[in-house]
Amino acid sequence: MPGGAAEPPATGGEASVSSEAVELARRLPWRAWSERTGKRLPSRLELRRVAAAITNAMAEHGVSLDEAAEVGCRALAKAGKNPATFLVNAFTTKLDEHLPADLAEEQLTLPVGESESSAAETSPEPVLPACELCGAAEGDPAEARVKRRRGGSIVRDVAGVPELCGCTQHRTCPAA
Repeated sequence: MPGGAAEPPATGGEASVSSEAVELARRLPWRAWSERTGKRLPSRLELRRVAAAITNAMAEHGVSLDEAAEVGCRALAKAGKNPATFLVNAFTTKLDEHLPADLAEEQLTLPVGESESSAAETSPEPVLPACELCGAAEGDPAEARVKRRRGGSIVRDVAGVPELCGCTQHRTCPAA
């Protein structure tokens, strides 16, 4: 063939990487990663691989450019000696680990009585009875129920923490 060998056909890989993803891949905090790890900065080919993974996450999973920047920064902060592969994985097979869920501001509540575990979580603290030893009234919280000396001073342990009255451990007052 005159003029040399023909160029190989285009794979389409170069055209499919978005310019926003390329720019984002370049803007990630690579220097901070390099200083932290002592490793070399990524090559142009490694940046293209990361940009392709970002483009794929945006196209396949609806990831916004801001979310992609968040994922990239989070992943690069955790990356070790092979950051390009770590970031590619962060945007592909481990995207759900790096992308926080978009939760609504107003959260719904779980229905009460659906299961034993939800009933146990929502059951109120038992109301403690009045106690003659510590002088607590019925319903006073356990923190307010402390042991007192005859003069009225609070009994404290060796660390200086007030000792709780025995009524905090029982449903009925031990003095009654």
